[in-house]
Amino acid sequence: MIKIIRAVLFVLLLSGSISCNLAIKNNQIKDIDLTAGHDTVSYQVFAAGNQRYGFDIMISGTVFIHQPVVPGLPGLLGFRRKADATTVAQLLVTRLRSNNFKFLLQQFETDSLLGPEDKSGPAALKMENKPGDDIPATPRSKHLPVFSGASLPVLPEPPVKNKWSAKGVVPFGRRAGAFAFSIGQVVYMGSGELSDKIIRDFWGYNTLTGAWTCLAEVPANCFSSIAFAVLGKGYVALGSELGTSSGKFDKKVYQYNADSNTWATKNDFPGTGRIDAVSFVVGNKVYAGTGFSGQNEKDFYQYDPVGDTWKRVADFSGGPLHAAVGISGGKNGFVVAGNNGADQRFCFEYIVAEDRWERKPDLPGKGRYFLSGCFIDSALFIAGNGGTDGGQARYRDFFMYNRLTNTWSGAADYPAFKSGSTRAISANVDGKIFMGTGFGAFNMNDWYLYEHYFSVRADTGIYDETVCAPLECKGKWELYQECTNNNCFAGIEIKSAEQLGDFCYQSCLVKSSLELSVRERGADKEFILLPRSFSLATAKKTAGGIGLRLFFTATELADAADMVTKKTGQQINLNSIKILQYNTVGDPATTPVPRQLTGVNIITPQLFSYGFNGQTIVADFITPVVHSRFYLGFLLQ
Repeated sequence: MIKIIRAVLFVLLLSGSISCNLAIKNNQIKDIDLTAGHDTVSYQVFAAGNQRYGFDIMISGTVFIHQPVVPGLPGLLGFRRKADATTVAQLLVTRLRSNNFKFLLQQFETDSLLGPEDKSGPAALKMENKPGDDIPATPRSKHLPVFSGASLPVLPEPPVKNKWSAKGVVPFGRRAGAFAFSIGQVVYMGSGELSDKIIRDFWGYNTLTGAWTCLAEVPANCFSSIAFAVLGKGYVALGSELGTSSGKFDKKVYQYNADSNTWATKNDFPGTGRIDAVSFVVGNKVYAGTGFSGQNEKDFYQYDPVGDTWKRVADFSGGPLHAAVGISGGKNGFVVAGNNGADQRFCFEYIVAEDRWERKPDLPGKGRYFLSGCFIDSALFIAGNGGTDGGQARYRDFFMYNRLTNTWSGAADYPAFKSGSTRAISANVDGKIFMGTGFGAFNMNDWYLYEHYFSVRADTGIYDETVCAPLECKGKWELYQECTNNNCFAGIEIKSAEQLGDFCYQSCLVKSSLELSVRERGADKEFILLPRSFSLATAKKTAGGIGLRLFFTATELADAADMVTKKTGQQINLNSIKILQYNTVGDPATTPVPRQLTGVNIITPQLFSYGFNGQTIVADFITPVVHSRFYLGFLLQ
């Protein structure tokens, strides 16, 4: 059972659609009522740097639109004149007050409000800012190789979150058949069908801040295309500029460079032009095929982005097919469901090393096409949503496939539309899946986050979380979380068969690099502590001991190990990591810690990896005393 310590609910009440280049700070929207009185909508112009200007639109004092750039231009430069930013902001306020959300700002209106130097295009701009400056680079995480290359087993009975969370709406309108890929911490998405028109706008969603930024337009309309990212570049290929009924299907391939916010044309897909194809990435290669070109196709190809070359590989074993979903899965890729004249449930794995397809257990539930799916990590992916041929039914159920066990299990239903959706988009960022848009009786603009793993606090800021709650003590692991105003994090797991009554648990920051001397069997042992401690106190003492799991980030351990090495010259390995259990008489959360400890248990925990790419380290151990403060420390030799 999962216990939540403290949480603040953010309600995002957002309807309608917003056109290109309006950055929405979803994480700042609280209880917004778009039909509120006129006086609740206001704007503020701000200096955007480089002698440029932007503006915020506020509803009831809360930022709704954050606009640091000129709409419609590549790069991230603001308005040259404060008056232009003011005029555009006033236009948006007028439309919001009149509840006109369909198109808040259109390109021709933007052009009429800007000076000639801002309309002349990217060739005339001096790029004081590198495009993408407003989108943080991917943090460089340190992993276990700092511990002499040691690897850790995967945590048994891991806590599973299996939760969808609303992240507001996409700011560019209700659409279906769009595309998406991710690079670093940013999900890029765009094009698709909007109000019976194929469009080519392109956006970046910063998963760290929740802000949308309009980027350079896609070179062509891309309806029901394929998209992928490899070697730090994004790609969109195939699809239709005119829609499904046009019969005109493309084979073009376009590459997006996030560093320069530019598009380039690459070598064409070698097969026939088509829509509703699939693709997946394995290593530094891309695999794409199937789809509809006027008829269902089964051919498959490998793309090498380094040489910009295509070559044919084994045809899809399921036969001619369209509207399936392609998913990356470790060293291989997967194609799930689709339609070949009938709605399918099959699942095929492409064995890259042997250039062959192998059938896996069918997707549970009903046959479907135009479904969604995305990998979580190299072992897990989810697939679901979709509908039936002819559109008589749509589904919202999702299922998870475990490549290591070759089994499917149920996952949480997609929450966006009660009757399900088709043609949605998705992308993975650090094991978290972002999904939205699509068709569910009408085009949709929802935006959701799916999390399989629980996050672990990675910051080292000041915090002091305390909770008192009953233990269920049913012999199963119980996860207790630390919650801030915005997020909850895995903190500690407890497993006990004994009834221990209420307990109080606290996690707090301790001085980084604190050195402690611990006397054990007449000898002093020196430790340097990690900058976090846990305290736990129960109403009753345990007779047989309880299991405890403390959660840390791999980055946290690696940074601490680097600090110890610089300070002492000692190379840290996994065997150096110990749990120091300091037993107290009073409240362990408030008892001061002396520099020299006595009555301390030095425990060698079993260490496991958990979460996406093993970014979480779990210290697992058993203790008979549960009125204690626990530290993770490095034993100095």
